Amino acid sequence: MSCSTVVLLLLMISAGSAGAQSTGGVAPASPEVPITPSPLNGNWNITGNRQLKQFPLLSMHIQLNGTQIIAHGDHFATCPDDPRRGGGGSMSVSGEIASDGSFTLTTRRPGNTFQIT
Repeated sequence: MSCSTVVLLLLMISAGSAGAQSTGGVAPASPEVPITPSPLNGNWNITGNRQLKQFPLLSMHIQLNGTQIIAHGDHFATCPDDPRRGGGGSMSVSGEIASDGSFTLTTRRPGNTFQIT
C-alpha cells in the first residue's frame, strides 16, 4: 500500500467522523445523575441453611430500580414428620416500595399465590 493511499484513507475516515461529531445547535446533554445502589441489592439468605439442613429455605437475589423490586430465588421445605420428603423450586417475584418503606413481593404468574411481605 503506497503512502498516498494511506493518507487518502485517513482523510476519508476523518471526514466521515467529523460530521457525526457536529452538534449544530443541539443543546448539550444534561449531566448524568449518579445512581446510588440500594442496600437491598444483592444475595439474601432469608431463612434456612441448605448445608446445615435447616428448612424451610428461602434464598433470593434482589435488585432495586427506583421503587420497583425484582427478585429471583429458591425455596425448599421438608415435611416435619419425614425430613427426607419435601419440595421447592425457583421463583421470580416483584413489587413496589410504598412511601412508608414497606413492600410486598408477589409472583409474576397469575394464579400463583406465593407472596413475601
